[in-house]
Amino acid sequence: MKKYKDFEYDVLNDGTAQITAYKGNATELEIPNVLDGYAVTSIGVWAFNGCESLTSVTLPKSITSIGGWAFSGCENLESITIPDSVVNIGVGAFYNCWSLENISIPESVISIDNAAFGYCIRLKNITIPDSITIINDRVFMCCAGLKSITIPDSVMSIGNGAFHNCYSLKNITIGNSVKSIGLHSFKNCKSLTTIIIPESVMSINNYAFENCTNLENVTISNDDTKIGFGAFDNCPAKI
Repeated sequence: MKKYKDFEYDVLNDGTAQITAYKGNATELEIPNVLDGYAVTSIGVWAFNGCESLTSVTLPKSITSIGGWAFSGCENLESITIPDSVVNIGVGAFYNCWSLENISIPESVISIDNAAFGYCIRLKNITIPDSITIINDRVFMCCAGLKSITIPDSVMSIGNGAFHNCYSLKNITIGNSVKSIGLHSFKNCKSLTTIIIPESVMSINNYAFENCTNLENVTISNDDTKIGFGAFDNCPAKI
């Protein structure tokens, strides 16, 4: 482990730096792209976990990955700038970032891991780029402020619990390449009134739309789509 000002970091095998911890108390933080001459290419696991002073973060254009739980528990983080160099957003990377309202994910990102934005309860707007092929498990779970989402045509599957407890989610557009909708994926989306399931979808798994208590209109475009047990339980729609 090496230290540079308020940062701790490791030098990776390729000669670049991975930030492993932050010991400062800044509110607005611009992470440098070089530490002691080493280019910063990744934010390590838990690196900024629980940094409650942070309200905004700007990542350098040298960053390619954001590690698991990297910013989890940054309860006052309102904004983060992710450059178009980032390829991966790790497990739980922004979990419990309660104050985060808007975030732009660049087209460079090819994977957003499980629970990456779980419990971002004030998140209102997020754009899923066309570079994403899988919506992983619980990735937007309990984003209670999220009102609309467009799943692009590049996505082939929606994971288990992906939008579970997104109470304000009213508008969902499911892309024409999605083949499966996971277990509990939209459970408790109580503001949802209408959903169109495209022809590409072959399976709607158990309890996928359970307890969507205002879901009155459901269009399933493919007669061969397999509907799992309890997929529309406690919904007014007649399937």
